[in-house]
Amino acid sequence: MRKEGKQLFALYHDTSIVALAGISWREDSYNERYVYVQDLVTDVNHRPSGLGYNLLSYIHNWAKEQGAEYITLEA
Repeated sequence: MRKEGKQLFALYHDTSIVALAGISWREDSYNERYVYVQDLVTDVNHRPSGLGYNLLSYIHNWAKEQGAEYITLEA
């Protein structure tokens, strides 16, 4: 994954992963770097609690700090 420029972000509850997102850096036709969220999964027992939103929000803030112009997610 790292060789391909992909990273994983996980949200834990105690010692268990409850949400996971895979991202990669990309560049658009205007030479703007952005983060593409390839996968976003949340444990079925934690879905109505907003953990996916919290993880995406964290990734968005992290990406901005790293110089991303924006993030995108394809559903």
